[in-house]
Amino acid sequence: MNATTNLVYYVGDRDEWQVEAVKKIFSFQSLVKNWDSYGSEPIAQGAISLAMDLINHVGFGNVPAPRVIPVSGGGIQLEWVKGNRELEVEVHPNGTIEYLSAYNGEPTGEAEVEPREALPEAERLLSWLSAG
Repeated sequence: MNATTNLVYYVGDRDEWQVEAVKKIFSFQSLVKNWDSYGSEPIAQGAISLAMDLINHVGFGNVPAPRVIPVSGGGIQLEWVKGNRELEVEVHPNGTIEYLSAYNGEPTGEAEVEPREALPEAERLLSWLSAG
């Protein structure tokens, strides 16, 4: 017997881009083993939850919609571009995030952040992006 879990995500006070990003993230739940034809595992529920939390915690109205991509190994990548600033955030199945920021095509920061610091660091990075 297969158990199915229905997740509910409140979107009433979210920007349209946040709603669309969450829909895309939710769609990754349907990916099965070998979804990328390279033997990759399905996207981890922890990565889905953390990616949705990141989108949910964006408190900046002038942040553009991210490109949302499933990553081999069970993660999710979020990519933003605003003016001369670029930000890539990869959410790993273990709850860490890895980011790369760039200005005018040149890297300005790169690190892996532990789970307890993931949301505060993402907020800092999105604040930087928003200023662009």
